Amino acid sequence: LGASFNRMTAEVKKLISDREQKIRMEAELETAMTVQETLLPPSQFIDEVVEISGHYQAASECGGDFWHYFKINRYYHVWIGDAVGHGVGAALMTSAARSAAAVIERLGISDPEKAMDILNNCIFESSKGAMWMTFFVGVYDATTSQFNYCCASHNFPYLFPQLEGGRTLKKKDVVPLGLNNGPALGRDPASIYKVGTCHLNPGDQILFFTDGLVESKNTSEQMFGDVKLVKSILSLIQQGQSSTQQI
Repeated sequence: LGASFNRMTAEVKKLISDREQKIRMEAELETAMTVQETLLPPSQFIDEVVEISGHYQAASECGGDFWHYFKINRYYHVWIGDAVGHGVGAALMTSAARSAAAVIERLGISDPEKAMDILNNCIFESSKGAMWMTFFVGVYDATTSQFNYCCASHNFPYLFPQLEGGRTLKKKDVVPLGLNNGPALGRDPASIYKVGTCHLNPGDQILFFTDGLVESKNTSEQMFGDVKLVKSILSLIQQGQSSTQQI
């Protein structure tokens, strides 16, 4: 009886210790999630030139998704990234990306190639190559209407152009912005990222997203996918609604 009581006491102590550890980990995750959300910009931005609307929803307590925008003179920056994996490590990568964004904005850098190089080295130094981050840097020049961008293995954004003459937008009109795709950030500090470019007209819309959107599954375990995503946006546009509505 004494031996059984001792075993029971040991098991109770272990359960209490495990419970305390779980509570502590949950508190740390909650703190990390709160900090991560403060790194994201306001979900809406509108001025006389552009309109930006965003939505963020983590797949777990701490996700690796990151998006940001800012303006330097006539240049509008729109960035989006996704750290490989989930949890606190991925959240730390988004913190590193946000820090790099603050430096780039303070230095007034509006060359997406230079911005991507700084981001790559920042992510590499933060993880020493142990963690990667896909990324897309887009910069719109309000004077020339040129949109220049660099892609680091991220999901290609889609350009939904405003067609002339009221012509209905079709799937063949949608343009994936995936020229000169480069390696993910943090893999190699010597990685080179080349610039892609396109011209934007009034009314054009660009959809930026991370893989969590297209890889989400329904009850039949079927992924949403890029095809359904484009069709959903086209349907909203054809109905005269904004593509920034929740899909």
